[in-house]
Amino acid sequence: MTRLIAALLLTCAACVPQDVAQLEHRARFDSYPTDLFSAFEEVCSQPADKFHRLDRNSVECRSYLSPDATAAMILRYGGTTESLPQLVLRINAQPDDPGYVVVLDAYLNVPQKHGQPVRVKHRDAFFTRKVNDMMRAAGGVPQAVETS
Repeated sequence: MTRLIAALLLTCAACVPQDVAQLEHRARFDSYPTDLFSAFEEVCSQPADKFHRLDRNSVECRSYLSPDATAAMILRYGGTTESLPQLVLRINAQPDDPGYVVVLDAYLNVPQKHGQPVRVKHRDAFFTRKVNDMMRAAGGVPQAVETS
């Protein structure tokens, strides 16, 4: 799944820096989303992937891109070859009466020679459908999110 998301993010022409647009997907779960966290960890198991459990309610998957995509992101966003761009997918579940609200955030992280990394986000209807399908399959009900 991370390969699909990377391809979507890389092939879309309208990528924007983090201070211009937000990309966030939400779903409501009746109980703690154990199945979602388990499936997410399973998906993040390729050699180029690194799974992190940030805390009980937050997980993250960082994936390196193909060499061509890596070079394109470095050139397009002024990145560096010392620390390569990665696709970052982060899920955060917060208790909410009733149940939990789960937020999935997705972006390309492009480290810079000087300063903070650039976070490249993109809005895409196909990606949104896939994330909503994943949330439903894990027992969640996708929620509409206002974006800036």
